[in-house]
Amino acid sequence: MNDLSFSQTLLVFTTNSLFFGIFTFGIILAILVLDRTQLFVDKFNYSKAMDGYFEGYFLLFLTFFWIIGIGVLTGVKGVAFFSLNIYLSSWLVLFSCVFTLDKWSGSKDILTIKELTGLSYTLKWWYILLISSFVVMVASANMYTHIYPMYGTRDRADCIFGIVFGLFSMVLSVVFIFAHYKIFECCSQGGWVEASFAFVLIIIWLTAVFVITMKESGIGTTISGTGCSAESFIDFDTELGDGATIQGCSILMEKGTQTEVSTCRLHVAQRVPGSNLFLSTWACFIASMNIAFRWKTQQAIKFVERAQKEQERNVEILWDEEDDSDSDVFKDASY
Repeated sequence: MNDLSFSQTLLVFTTNSLFFGIFTFGIILAILVLDRTQLFVDKFNYSKAMDGYFEGYFLLFLTFFWIIGIGVLTGVKGVAFFSLNIYLSSWLVLFSCVFTLDKWSGSKDILTIKELTGLSYTLKWWYILLISSFVVMVASANMYTHIYPMYGTRDRADCIFGIVFGLFSMVLSVVFIFAHYKIFECCSQGGWVEASFAFVLIIIWLTAVFVITMKESGIGTTISGTGCSAESFIDFDTELGDGATIQGCSILMEKGTQTEVSTCRLHVAQRVPGSNLFLSTWACFIASMNIAFRWKTQQAIKFVERAQKEQERNVEILWDEEDDSDSDVFKDASY
């Protein structure tokens, strides 16, 4: 086989992780030191350069930089799954970048996430569903490319299931997000069309939670993957011979008085590698549930708004009738 050895693969993963981490840490540390110590403030002021917009451009760059970083570090067989500290800290850095960019945008009175998603009670959850569905679709496609050469049709079918449902959910999310902004007139916020599709999405993602995260040997049963087992090496029994034993993900080869440890087939030993499927699938299900729950609140608000408008119309009609009666009395008095 022409695959990289485990040590070479680990070196590539570690290099990727160090690149994103060291670059971001170095830049942020430099900014904090310059800001707190006021060094070179007369030559370059980070927060005031370009009328304060340099900071926003840099935060936008960091956000996109870490979106790429998340794809590299937490993709299928990424380095993040060697340690959950890397996995959690990678997502935390991305969320920190988005949070800081949102705060900067609010300080400049441009646009904030709250303003973008505050048109209705359901809009925020449509955005969450859109992002989570995208992660499910990409992770399923990535998983398909990794397990296709070595496993049966069941796992490949589950990957296709995740791709199709993720894409379908993304399309629906975009449609209802645009409907909230009046770009599409097909379905109003808080309407029965929104409620119907929310119910469909709940059924879809409930099924996906079972197929992807709960089924035995599912492609997303854990964050870090299904691990290693002796059964994973069944195809190599003829190569290993009688003097070989398996411990975890390592193959121990007895050669005379010496024991050679081989880990070059680690990618085969881990039947289903780690991915973002577990968390993203649950996020889609929770978002679908919240769309349905928030729709009920939105429907109640629409009912109150209709009642208020009806009351205002009745008051206007009453005032018009009183004005007409006053004018009639004035006419009678003039005669």
